[in-house]
Amino acid sequence: MKINIYKIFLLTVVALLQLTACKDDNDSAEEVKYIQFGRLVVEQPSSPEDTRGAIIEGKDGGKNYHGNISLYGLYSGTTYISENNLEVKDGYLETAYPWPAGNKSLSFYAFAPAASGENLTVSPSNTALNCEVKYTLPTESNNQKDLLFGEVGPCTEADTDLTGALSFKFQHVLSRITFRAEKAASITDDVIITSIKINKAMNTLGGTLATGTTFAWEAIEGSTERKDYTFALASPNNKAIADDTADETKKITFLKNGDKDFSLFMFPHTVAQFTNDGTNRTQLEIKYTIGSGDDQIFTEYLDDHSAANGNYFWEMGQWINYVIKFKDKRVYFEAHILDWDDTYKIEEEL
Repeated sequence: MKINIYKIFLLTVVALLQLTACKDDNDSAEEVKYIQFGRLVVEQPSSPEDTRGAIIEGKDGGKNYHGNISLYGLYSGTTYISENNLEVKDGYLETAYPWPAGNKSLSFYAFAPAASGENLTVSPSNTALNCEVKYTLPTESNNQKDLLFGEVGPCTEADTDLTGALSFKFQHVLSRITFRAEKAASITDDVIITSIKINKAMNTLGGTLATGTTFAWEAIEGSTERKDYTFALASPNNKAIADDTADETKKITFLKNGDKDFSLFMFPHTVAQFTNDGTNRTQLEIKYTIGSGDDQIFTEYLDDHSAANGNYFWEMGQWINYVIKFKDKRVYFEAHILDWDDTYKIEEEL
């Protein structure tokens, strides 16, 4: 039998062309566009420790967020994305989500650290297209966290074709409280701060995070209770610094729990909330020793202190530093509003 090599060659070429055409058709049909979240960039320099009192920050002193977040994507009648513990590595959100069919308009919400279901609970609504939030301030100071909430949208696949990656702008939703202690040069003994208490502070609040709005905490059912928060201090960073020190770095030294950051994260309080109708007023209590003497306690109601110092209060996203001064065998304290000019954005494409 004679074999027609030319005929076999032609059949082979035709078959290959047909397979190639099928592949191109399938590729076109299966092309999927993914929601791009970009990189979470952090610009606030601080200690890289993620411990109690540590602000949310970049990894290893850099700008990239590293940790877990909660992420929700909602459109009418559908919770399209619901992730309670999504990992972000060195600023990259590696999980990919395709846009839903039909050019749906989505609202996105992100929470950092991730909602635990214990202290922070998030309830997304695909009808109101928002997230209801409830937070109980941890009584154990080691569990307090710097909470960030972010939102973007509503937007569609067509919108992002023009703008690229989605850009989350986060906001701090608690008040950051720090302390430093100074002593007059006439006090030669060590002044040791053994504990600081904030008494009768708000414990549980809620709120609604919606796109295009500023989040605000609100009283919810069962949120009228107030609690005391005790922050024990440990050596070597619990001493008052001489206020005449020539070392400029020591003048900005904050009290710490051992070698860990000592930023407290409390609910924002207005002056009226400090006062609380005259019952269960918010109070600062400081326990200290001078030299080998016995424990001493200093207390002051924050509404009284506020009235004497320009009616300041704890605003959301504000950093308040209390300076405790030991002078002439008396204790004074001042409140200073410090810069907390950091931004948290997801702004670079993957």
